[in-house]
Amino acid sequence: GFPNASVTFCRGLPVTFSRAAHHPIGDDGAAALAGCPEVRTVTRLYLDHSGIGDRGAEAIAGSPHLAAVTDLDLSGNPITARGARALMNSPVLTNLERLNLRGTDLD
Repeated sequence: GFPNASVTFCRGLPVTFSRAAHHPIGDDGAAALAGCPEVRTVTRLYLDHSGIGDRGAEAIAGSPHLAAVTDLDLSGNPITARGARALMNSPVLTNLERLNLRGTDLD
């Protein structure tokens, strides 16, 4: 399944940037990515058009490993108001300067 592939993906992440755009990682992949300590230095995370819904958004919002993220692109994913609220109210994503939710189920 993808979660194991996601952990492998995490280990190969550049120091400050991760892009998994247009790869169907879904909620399980987002949760696996959020659980990787290796992402703790990532400041730009682009996961647009990756099949991530509310559960994946909530995993990202609650990940202590993603506290350094300043630029988060989740555009083109099936995220609703529930997932958007989790991201906006996240006690972890306090450094977030840019959040792209264009083309989500909020539109």
